[in-house]
Amino acid sequence: MLQHEHNDFRYETYRALEEIGGKAATRELIDVFINAKKDTDMDIRGIASEALEWMCDTQPTNEVINGIINALSDPDDEVKALAYHLLGVMGKKVTTNEVTDALMNALKNKDSHIAWKAYLALQDMGANVATNEAIDALVHALKSEDSRIRSEACEVMGNMGEKAATRVMIDALISAMSDEDFMVGRYAWEALRKIGEKAATNDAIDVLLHALKNEDYHIRSEAYEALGKMGEKAATTEVIETLINVIKDEKTYDSRLACEALAQIGEKAATDEVIEVLINVIKDEKTYASSSSSELLAKMGQTAAANNVIDALININTNKYEYSYIDTKVSHVFEKMAANATTLQAIQALKNVMKNKDYFVRRKACKALREIGTIAVTNEVIHALLDALKDEDGSVRSEACGALGEMGEKAATTE
Repeated sequence: MLQHEHNDFRYETYRALEEIGGKAATRELIDVFINAKKDTDMDIRGIASEALEWMCDTQPTNEVINGIINALSDPDDEVKALAYHLLGVMGKKVTTNEVTDALMNALKNKDSHIAWKAYLALQDMGANVATNEAIDALVHALKSEDSRIRSEACEVMGNMGEKAATRVMIDALISAMSDEDFMVGRYAWEALRKIGEKAATNDAIDVLLHALKNEDYHIRSEAYEALGKMGEKAATTEVIETLINVIKDEKTYDSRLACEALAQIGEKAATDEVIEVLINVIKDEKTYASSSSSELLAKMGQTAAANNVIDALININTNKYEYSYIDTKVSHVFEKMAANATTLQAIQALKNVMKNKDYFVRRKACKALREIGTIAVTNEVIHALLDALKDEDGSVRSEACGALGEMGEKAATTE
């Protein structure tokens, strides 16, 4: 039936075999579908690819693996290309020495197309193939004359993640960043970023800090993002000081990115020096990092550093500034850190903000008091909201009224 002259007969036969393969993949079936890839009918070749991928993904047994490895030596280029792809599919689930050896040998092939297919398979396998031999082969591949091979090697390294965070590989990727081919450099950086996110080693952190000085804004932004994703693992003195210095340079867009990185690094970044820098930034509405700084302060206010944040906010003498937005930022931070802002000092600071001439600022302060009131209904909060009921602006009075209503019986004082 497989040799029948009519395509329809052959097609239905392969369909039946595909159903059998879904239940029990054997070496014989693998060979049948490999041969089907040479059929003159496009639909039959499609069934063959579909069946083989299904078997390799769901049943990567030794029989299946050996059948696919054997197909690597097939004279048909389409069959070989599919075989390399299927090795990658199986490699996501199981990686044997035979699979790794086959791919390592392919990397050395003089035919760059075959080597390229092997790299594509390795990409799918990721950390499963992060052996010393593979790393050495990839580092060597960065010297290939074919820029496509160099790019694929970088991508494979990145997919290996933490296991690839060796000094040798990192040095090789750093060199590749200055490759004559722009795209190779981009892939090299992307690999370094991926490795850095998963492996917060000193080497990886050094690479990311170095990238913050790169002329390419996209590389810098990705470096900030990678440092942030490392979280507390990146909370070294050098990292924090570097990010603080960037934030101090308030006129650059990078200052916002530095704030976001510090926010992700977490509580270890909530030092007095960092808080002081952030306070100075929100005093200047013209900085790129003003909003990001207030968000970062709010996040720090939800940690053990809450009292330090409150003290810093209280000490802002807003009367010396023309712009009401500063009081808005102060109110915003208190609102976000409401659970830790129930102290007398915090409430008094918001009462001072309620004296601002701008109704929007007063409403923002009232909203912060409302949020604090949901956490702790104190006399101080109630009195501050009662004062707000006398405000000349209807939206402020409405905010205060809503807050008192939410407090319910707890706010039912004679006053």
